[in-house]
Amino acid sequence: MKKIAVVIMFFSFCGGSDETIEPLTTTTTSTASTTITDEDTTTISTTSTTNTDEDTTTTSTTDTQSINDDCPEKLLFDTPVDLNLVTSILYPGQIRANYFKPHGGFRFDGLGDNNNKITVKIPIDSFLVLGSRYVVEGQVQYMFEFNTACNVKFRLDHLLVLSPKLQEIADNLPAPKEGETRTTNLENVEFLKGEVIATEVGILNNVFVDFGIYDYRKENEASKTSELVKSFGYEIAKHAVCWFDWLTPNDEEIVRNLPPSGNDGSSSEYCKNN
Repeated sequence: MKKIAVVIMFFSFCGGSDETIEPLTTTTTSTASTTITDEDTTTISTTSTTNTDEDTTTTSTTDTQSINDDCPEKLLFDTPVDLNLVTSILYPGQIRANYFKPHGGFRFDGLGDNNNKITVKIPIDSFLVLGSRYVVEGQVQYMFEFNTACNVKFRLDHLLVLSPKLQEIADNLPAPKEGETRTTNLENVEFLKGEVIATEVGILNNVFVDFGIYDYRKENEASKTSELVKSFGYEIAKHAVCWFDWLTPNDEEIVRNLPPSGNDGSSSEYCKNN
């Protein structure tokens, strides 16, 4: 059995990034799922329990997925956006808008008024596993998490206009509310590298997209040495990486030569040795 969990979380938005505060409500529904593996894969079952406050329920979820044992240390990702349009880079693992952000992202300034037209593509073959939709400044925003066969996940957030394929999935997510998001575990839907998933991003006249890569095969070094990561309180920070290192060589060079965004600069708990 695969259980689909819906978790309500509050987010704080400012300057091109999001912030999860704490889960408030959890509900679950169940659907049947069968996982078939071959000699090159291992079936991994994990069980997690969400404990919430007295106004909510406590639920357990069990998830089974196939993980390929024959994976490189670092996967090779294409950049999900056109780097010719990027004006600055949000570094992963830094304080932005008074909150620690495990993810980074891309900013697109100077596109003109009311122009949020940025195409977002899948950077590597993967499966959609998590999604949410929420409202910021009256505009519906979308976040999706994808997993690879190597249990290296990535997230794209602040998507504004989705592709028809992704919109059909998003229409089944809980109704969006201002300043509140529900993250919903989704059935594994395959997306191939280069597939368009969005054609507009960000908030009106504030054009950006968040991007993060998370290696769930191991905890990062910052989880052992960084007080910011240790105090963040969410598992995702222990698996976030300096995703510059995971890009194709040409894209990595371009990203490293782009200016860091805003006052946050190039500070990073994950890119310290880069």
